Amino acid sequence: MELYDGHRPTMEVPAVQSRSTNRADSDRRLIYIAGFGRSGSTTLDIALSSHPDLAGLGEATDALRILAEGDADVPELWRRFASTTTIGDNPTQLRSAAKTVANIERLVPGPFARNRRRDRRRYLEIQRAMFDKLFELTGATGLVDSSKTSWLHTWRLPLLAKVVPDVHCIILVRDLPGVVRSVRRGHGDTLEPHRLPTVRTLIGWPLATLTAALIGSLVVGRERTRLVSYDDVANDPENTLIELFGWLDLNPAGEAIAAGLANGFLPSDQIGGNRVRNSDTVRIRPSTPSAPLEQTAARLAVAAVSSAVLSVLRLTTRRLQPTSRVPPRQRS
Repeated sequence: MELYDGHRPTMEVPAVQSRSTNRADSDRRLIYIAGFGRSGSTTLDIALSSHPDLAGLGEATDALRILAEGDADVPELWRRFASTTTIGDNPTQLRSAAKTVANIERLVPGPFARNRRRDRRRYLEIQRAMFDKLFELTGATGLVDSSKTSWLHTWRLPLLAKVVPDVHCIILVRDLPGVVRSVRRGHGDTLEPHRLPTVRTLIGWPLATLTAALIGSLVVGRERTRLVSYDDVANDPENTLIELFGWLDLNPAGEAIAAGLANGFLPSDQIGGNRVRNSDTVRIRPSTPSAPLEQTAARLAVAAVSSAVLSVLRLTTRRLQPTSRVPPRQRS
């Protein structure tokens, strides 16, 4: 299939450099970054994909829609995918597949959708075709999908566990005030008042986080699910990445981590997600404490919701605890 930019077909896409030859299904692994948006998932996706055995995909759940729309800003891997996929021969077919994916993954109407059995079967066919092709094109043993578990993608993780048997779930959690402020910035600094994004975040953050913990523990399993703090990623990225690679039974990739921290991690094939993926390099900078929210009611609501959710997470999910194997580097 050709990618379309407006009404013009794009030029021929060169082949992606493969890491290795095709691998058996038993060697394939999916690392799924769950949780709420604005929590650093794109940055963690890019950092994890610095490992030679992993390939970062970005928000793969949106890939078919983006390809069908003919977005010119598509990474090379996904251009190659579009030119060789059997999912659809034209934007109309890809758009239909994207609609099936979206309807099945949503919290509502996902479980109650008409023709759910037929659409679920079609969904699994689409995802198997997608991941088979992506493993083939990258040659990686593991793919990183940072689609998260917002209400749009609540059912994605348990369904993907039927497509790629070896799924590891990272529940990435950022402090709620920090998420609220990031969401507000995304709506523009001139938005007054900020009630709508704040209310949506107060509802979406606990829903996405607790759903991830529940699905991770029940479907993926506690051993393959880890709670990761955004502060650990930001303030001690070296040890956090080493611990994550160890949990995934991968070599520490110390040289790749050191190079990324010194010179910036290189975005490659991430699609969708935060605009940070369009940067030449991505640097992980220490986090700063979130300033208190202006409104008293907002502060109280955020504190109550955050405390309740974090208490549940501590009881249900194992947290990744970075050990001080390497002294934290001085970063500008």
